[in-house]
Amino acid sequence: MRQEVLEEAAREFQTPCYVFDLDRLREDVAEMKTLLADRVGLCFAMKANPFLTEEMAEMTDYIEVCSPGELRICIEQKVPAEKMILSGVLKEEQDIRELLEKEELPHFTAESMDQVDLFLRLSREYGRNVELLLRLTSGNQFGMNEDVLFEAVDKILQQKYVQFAGIHFFSGTQKRKSEQIRKELGQLAEVCDRIWERFGLKVPRLEYGPGFGVEYFKGTKKWGREEALAMLSDAADCVTELHFPGTVTFEMGRFLAAMCGSFVTKVREVKENQGTRYCLVDAGMHHLNYDGQVMAMKTPFCTPLFAREGEEEQNYCICGALCTANDILIRQYPLKGVRPGDLLVFERTGAYSMTEGMSLFLSRDLPAVVSYCKTKGFRVLRSKMPVYPLNKAADRIL
Repeated sequence: MRQEVLEEAAREFQTPCYVFDLDRLREDVAEMKTLLADRVGLCFAMKANPFLTEEMAEMTDYIEVCSPGELRICIEQKVPAEKMILSGVLKEEQDIRELLEKEELPHFTAESMDQVDLFLRLSREYGRNVELLLRLTSGNQFGMNEDVLFEAVDKILQQKYVQFAGIHFFSGTQKRKSEQIRKELGQLAEVCDRIWERFGLKVPRLEYGPGFGVEYFKGTKKWGREEALAMLSDAADCVTELHFPGTVTFEMGRFLAAMCGSFVTKVREVKENQGTRYCLVDAGMHHLNYDGQVMAMKTPFCTPLFAREGEEEQNYCICGALCTANDILIRQYPLKGVRPGDLLVFERTGAYSMTEGMSLFLSRDLPAVVSYCKTKGFRVLRSKMPVYPLNKAADRIL
């Protein structure tokens, strides 16, 4: 994102603030859709960045919704029900009832036999047809073993309201080897074959989370956009080679959203303690979350919005504003003549950073969240918000 745009965001919305580049987002999604062509659909896992849900609903085939709160975001932003896949490891009966009372229904997933039974019972009670994806486990708490999934298919085929819509599968994130994706797709194709052999049923759809990696740190093994897109293309080739009986959708969050985000913070103090130079900024570890970071030892992509070429380059420990010694954003980073008031931009923050941090710690304000595109300029997605009311005891006695 251009420097002048980020500087304007800092002036207009104060620091720290998140800025999402919608032009970059649209370019990235368009490039992926071109690679996938008509072979594979695209689903956005909104947990990665709920602020982009409205935009992503226009650009992708589906939105994966994992909580009642995410569902309410989709409803308020008028995401069509047919574009929503209601997922999540737990599901509340009252939430399902409320949805079954609506005219249009989303797609649903079931992660256990108990959830399958819940949908069978409620669909019969309401007389509603429900499309249900069954989640196959990858060996963790999510989904069902294959034998339980087959039992669920058998149950579904014996009634009329719930339709077996396909298989849902996700095993993890930050994958960087095509071999792992190909292995999983091959195993899923075999499951589809076994369903055909046992039930004479073609699996209508595969909802697959490939978990493609995003490189967050400098100085690590080369893993850029070119390598990631090549991996995406290879995964689509694999889908074609395996001849899946139904449609295939890739469900992604981080891979779609990470690159469009910038986080702007301001230098507040510069000092030296016992031989270590410190640069204190008005953000902190409660605002930034880079998957794979350990004790600030890795260096994320960070750009200073100032240039003082005549100054000596010196290493600084960049720390946040929290009253904890753990609030270190970068342990060593070279800066030239850094001063209070200078701006630093942490890049690749379009996924998870704005929601995964411990935002309530020390009652510091939530930063503003804004988007930007060349044609419409800035849009405030969330204004700067005080946190202290959430951490204050209620003024009443029960």
